[in-house]
Amino acid sequence: MKLLVYAKGSDTLAQLAQKICEGITKTGNSFCTQLPCDAAFLGTEFDKKQETELLDLAGALAGKRIAVFCIRSDGKEKMETLLDELNKKGAHTSDSLSIKLAKKIFGGTENPSEEDFARAAAFAEKTVNRWQGRRVAPPSEKTRIQGYAKPHHKTI
Repeated sequence: MKLLVYAKGSDTLAQLAQKICEGITKTGNSFCTQLPCDAAFLGTEFDKKQETELLDLAGALAGKRIAVFCIRSDGKEKMETLLDELNKKGAHTSDSLSIKLAKKIFGGTENPSEEDFARAAAFAEKTVNRWQGRRVAPPSEKTRIQGYAKPHHKTI
């Protein structure tokens, strides 16, 4: 599956996009590409100019599946509004990820933590697996112990 990862903005958003690409490649048969693509991950910081660019890009991705990831969202309403606008452009939005960065004491925001990067990679992997119809479940106790060697006893 060919997937577009689009994120234009700060270095933090670019780092998250890199982790999204890593999550995509973990699925095994998917990779990051440019247009034309089968589906897309779009990143935003909720800047007006970025939102306009995303909506323009969504027009080119009409009929394709789109997942949105963001930082610095002010709440669920903003994300839902963006998803609705993308749907109106003909895209099929399915999943979204919002990374909320903590504010520093003297202004500005923290950098994303390792946990945030892990969430981004897991989000991409889970979304791609779902798009491909693969159900990934954690191994059960039964499958874990099936590999144990069983003793062979001979009866006399």
